[in-house]
Amino acid sequence: MANPVKTFFTRLARKAAMAAVVGLLALVAYCLWIFIREPAGFESRRERLLGESANELVALRSDFDRLTRDKTELSASLDEQNARLQLADKTTSALHELDPSVWDRLMGDPIEHQAHKARIARVAVIKAEAAARIMALTSRLLLTDGHLLEVTERLPLVEQQHRALAADEYPVLHYLRLGWTQAHWLVAGVVLAYLFGRFLVNLVLFYGVAPRITRGRAVQLVSGNAVLPTVQTSTEVVEDALWPGEILRVRPAFLRSSDEGLRQQRCLVLNWHRPFSCIASGLTGLVELRNERNAGERRVVFASNHDPLAQLSIVSVPDSGSFILRAGFLMGVISKEGKPVKIRRHLRLFHWQSWVSGRFGYWEFVGPCRLIVSCVSHVSIECMTASEGGVQPSQRAVQAGVVGFSPQLALKPVRCFGFWRYFRERRPLYDVELSGEGVFLASESAGRVHAKMRGNEGPVVKLLKLVGL
Repeated sequence: MANPVKTFFTRLARKAAMAAVVGLLALVAYCLWIFIREPAGFESRRERLLGESANELVALRSDFDRLTRDKTELSASLDEQNARLQLADKTTSALHELDPSVWDRLMGDPIEHQAHKARIARVAVIKAEAAARIMALTSRLLLTDGHLLEVTERLPLVEQQHRALAADEYPVLHYLRLGWTQAHWLVAGVVLAYLFGRFLVNLVLFYGVAPRITRGRAVQLVSGNAVLPTVQTSTEVVEDALWPGEILRVRPAFLRSSDEGLRQQRCLVLNWHRPFSCIASGLTGLVELRNERNAGERRVVFASNHDPLAQLSIVSVPDSGSFILRAGFLMGVISKEGKPVKIRRHLRLFHWQSWVSGRFGYWEFVGPCRLIVSCVSHVSIECMTASEGGVQPSQRAVQAGVVGFSPQLALKPVRCFGFWRYFRERRPLYDVELSGEGVFLASESAGRVHAKMRGNEGPVVKLLKLVGL
């Protein structure tokens, strides 16, 4: 048994290594983009960049010297204005100490009093001018400090870049360094998207998108009640009787044996009204058996000649009844002579269930007939009937596992149980809820021999599933 701690750290190290590889590939892709967009060669680009960095370096040094001088001059002017403001404050205080008393104002010389007030007013004007000048100089000094700080931070970087360009002799290292300088945030974003992108997307799908879709309207192909079909328990080998006047059309790979007295011939296509659908679903080149005797039954045995684990079941659809079945799981049909199998086609393009399940078309087989259905492994048969209180039954099933169902059942997508179960086990986001009275078949496995029996795997099978095949 594997050690869980060792397994965890092994997966963690593998994930980190893959993240590093993804980041490196993103950096290399950006460097190739730079190389493709560059019309000139490496040497021409290097010379051009050296000239640009040298010019920028000269401009930065000139700006640094100019801003340094401006800062010194502004600091000196600010000190001068501060000293002037302090002197004006002292002068104002001294003049206020010489303010005449009430008796002096009444009995003293008015001209002298006016001259004293004029001196105080002139000092106030000087003080106001100094304060305004200080504010203007402070603003300019702060702006100059900001520019000087930018130049001070930029100057070492340009010097380092210029030295690197001067010493750069290898094109690969040059483009890698240039790409990292320009796109390090992009590379970091790609790495984070690789590490956490799937988790965030699944989180949004599970808690944001899925609850809205599950509130949509269910798909119901036929309304009203009808006679329900009967389904035989699935086994690896099934046997049925072919009565007089009945015709069996079956895939050759699923006919094990038959009694004597049956007339056998080839059937090119199951239904000539839908030849292309029959060809796509593999219902061509069938074996046709007829019981032309007046009385007596003839036994027919069905089993898969390619997969011994494939189980079969017989769905008996009565008159005035019908059954929805994916044509890829149909191995044979027993019908009355002179009455070809009636197949109805249903399209549901504007339902969330169709978009979620990836299935827009449905095949409805109208009775009376018997359908031979086969899946790999067990075929689950579920019969849903109303309870005593009249409550409509409902049951959840895996979307891909639903092989066939009664058309009266309503199909609605429901979110799977548990986010971590969906995220860690990579389960489908949606299950299907079938409600109403009817029968449905579900398979545990999709099918192993795709050439003979189509299931749920492969791009061709998924394409055929869109139209119900």
